[in-house]
Amino acid sequence: MNYAGRALTDLNSRSYAGFAQGTYSITNRLRATLGGRFTHDKKTENGNGFVQLYSIGVDVPYPDVGEATWNNFSWKIGLEVDATRDSMLYANVSTGYKAGGLNEGLFSAPYRPEKLTAFAVGSKNRLLENRLLWNGELFYWTIEITRLPPSPP
Repeated sequence: MNYAGRALTDLNSRSYAGFAQGTYSITNRLRATLGGRFTHDKKTENGNGFVQLYSIGVDVPYPDVGEATWNNFSWKIGLEVDATRDSMLYANVSTGYKAGGLNEGLFSAPYRPEKLTAFAVGSKNRLLENRLLWNGELFYWTIEITRLPPSPP
């Protein structure tokens, strides 16, 4: 039986991001929020793998190297309204991102990033003369998770 293994691998991950978010008062009771985030990720792998050929007692080395880069823009948009002096209602939609990665082994391709779209509605409340805080939120997420390499063009 033969076996593929890894040894002496240097893995590096670099991530840079910038973001901004602002809220604009449309009226005294209604506000709009808009935000964005740009992310740049780079992952590299540099090392050696090996295949153990047990049948003949030999380890055959091979280069285990790879590099992948991803860029993403995530955003948020929302509304807030003061229903009363002590209660606020809100709704927002936002996106999120998690960088892909490098698969290990000979001739392996990187896998794609994970992406999220989040929908939320909720309320924030101060009750009993500010002695009780009661907050609630309903949310729905759609998540795209792909651990397979991208299809060739």
